[in-house]
Amino acid sequence: MDSVDTSQEEQQLAIVLPRHQFSELVSGTFEGDGPTIHDVADERVLDDGKAPSQYTLFWHVYTTYRSFALIERLRPDGTENRVYLWIGPEGIIVAGDNQTENTVTMVAAELDSRFTFLIDGMVLGRRDFPREYEPGYGVIQQKAIMNVMSPDLSAADRGASAKRLAEAVSHVQPEMAQDLVDGQFEAISIVVEWPAGSRNETRSLVYLDTPHGYLLYNTERHMMRKEHQLEPAPGWYVLAQAVSLLPPEELIASWQEQG
Repeated sequence: MDSVDTSQEEQQLAIVLPRHQFSELVSGTFEGDGPTIHDVADERVLDDGKAPSQYTLFWHVYTTYRSFALIERLRPDGTENRVYLWIGPEGIIVAGDNQTENTVTMVAAELDSRFTFLIDGMVLGRRDFPREYEPGYGVIQQKAIMNVMSPDLSAADRGASAKRLAEAVSHVQPEMAQDLVDGQFEAISIVVEWPAGSRNETRSLVYLDTPHGYLLYNTERHMMRKEHQLEPAPGWYVLAQAVSLLPPEELIASWQEQG
């Protein structure tokens, strides 16, 4: 099977789980040889690690994945949205976990749709830039630059950190600085990993999203010191960096040959 075959009407390619059941699945905190999972209608969609007949394709795609991606969007009030992507030789499973909701929907989809779900998870789009920035323009350096991106901060501390960052941004992009002061921003982190021999290949991207543009995080090594930086970046550049995190086509092709 090269991909998810949606023509198989008897196969269920989406399930809606209570959040606690989804957490049990992804954390592996279940009893017995495998998880027993019930959907929101209390239907058993996985029985001690074994799939009922109508869910065999869904769980086959899930259990044969080779790469895992997590997209986290942290709001100023400390709440998070998470999008999970399991990428394998025969398709993907995508799940959106919103902290303010009690359910999580998991969907099996074609392998090529991984790019669409990545963009959707990032809520990536054109922002109200007064000009298009070239990468590297207006780099902002600040020792505690990551504080605003920490989920462990209180809302008050995150707001104070955002205001300090706004002072550093104001000379480059005053509208973006005001967004930070007003709490109109989200901190996005993307982590993608897959096995590479005896180790895991891990790639990541962190940036801030405001109504007036993106601030992309990076580091530079200067002798024994690591320098933390944020730079305004256009949406096309953020997208290119995010897509580069995903497993390359030749690696996916090798998975399919092995399968």
